[in-house]
Amino acid sequence: MALEDITIDTNVLEHANNTQEERCASSIELINYLLTSSELLCLDHQPSREFKIENSIIWNEYTSRLTPGMLGHTFITRVLSQKRIKPVSRNVNQKARNSFRQNVKKPVDIVFLKVAFNSNSKILVSHDFEDFQIHKRELFNTQLNIQILVAQEVTALVS
Repeated sequence: MALEDITIDTNVLEHANNTQEERCASSIELINYLLTSSELLCLDHQPSREFKIENSIIWNEYTSRLTPGMLGHTFITRVLSQKRIKPVSRNVNQKARNSFRQNVKKPVDIVFLKVAFNSNSKILVSHDFEDFQIHKRELFNTQLNIQILVAQEVTALVS
């Protein structure tokens, strides 16, 4: 089952190049799937402005942490060239905003959550268990219908 869109934390893309990382193989498998699929990569967008990729916080994090030669870099440049980027609003309702602020410390992680919340799939792929512990993943799923999944779970979902 293909997803319409997907929000991916930078760490998943980085892990594809780190053979010491236990989720390396599942990151590679997910990226390889996405390279040949039709899913759109969600990036943050401020609706009051025209979408420009250089204004995306997520895109800027990708380009600062993924370098040429990395599979994650290949992935983001490919989806950009194929016009498979989906601008998604960073604006969320008060309930979501409060939940994110109360449960997540890093502003960039909040941006990823806002984008996943406003996406059609409502899926954030993340290997960050420091900021998105199991109980927070369950909380966001129960309260806001956002699934925070690891690469292996998403690959199983779309296979």
